[in-house]
Amino acid sequence: MGSSFTAVVFIGAALLLGGCSQGAAPAGPTSVASAGASLTSSPPAVAAAATPRVPLTGTMRGTDVDSDPTPTTIVVTTEGGGTATHLGQFSFTERVTLTFATLTAVGTSHWVAANGDSFDTTIEASGQPTGTPGEFSITDIHTITGGTGRFAGAHGRFIVERVASAITLTTSGSFAGTISLPAAAD
Repeated sequence: MGSSFTAVVFIGAALLLGGCSQGAAPAGPTSVASAGASLTSSPPAVAAAATPRVPLTGTMRGTDVDSDPTPTTIVVTTEGGGTATHLGQFSFTERVTLTFATLTAVGTSHWVAANGDSFDTTIEASGQPTGTPGEFSITDIHTITGGTGRFAGAHGRFIVERVASAITLTTSGSFAGTISLPAAAD
């Protein structure tokens, strides 16, 4: 494999490092009202809509490992942690498939709170170079699909804004959004 493929692999890896940060947490959640279910939705969606959403904000940091390269894609697995509302100190694992031509990715993640409760998300990501060699600005949209413990039946959405380095294979950023906590409402 040539050096251009290696550069593309590193760029791809940096694009989708599993969003994390040392920076300050956002002052407030990003509005995601459109992510909620309507009252004409299926029964699970109606139940999710009836459960109040609360702000989910935090910071995160991670490192990644690339695998399964093809001429057009690469799989990026990121592991990291951080601090967030409703999670405390947390860890996460993210696995996405990056498409080089569009600098977009899709995948899933698993987040584990300080007490062991967890939730899962689907991810849609996009990125662009920042102008600093090997550095990318990335936006990840996470849709919460359920979880365990107090996150059982959870729904919601949050947006991660982060910077990733193809040189250090690290990423950091902050996130904001909302989460429903149906298990906590019982």
